[in-house]
Amino acid sequence: MEKKYYILKVDSYEGDESSLTVNVNGSDVMYVVLVVESSSAEIVDWGYPTVDDLLAAWDNVTFENISEFV
Repeated sequence: MEKKYYILKVDSYEGDESSLTVNVNGSDVMYVVLVVESSSAEIVDWGYPTVDDLLAAWDNVTFENISEFV
């Protein structure tokens, strides 16, 4: 099966039983690259403060959900 690439937005959050802190250039949001192949998924790159920064670094692939971000 071919690899499919997705952009994910990751936000900081505080929950009752868990929390996640994100900090990219002072922002509590980051964009990451998720690769799906067969029945598995893996975040392969992270830490982008904007979608434009991510797209500039990953200009050699097509993202399945690009229309959600541009």
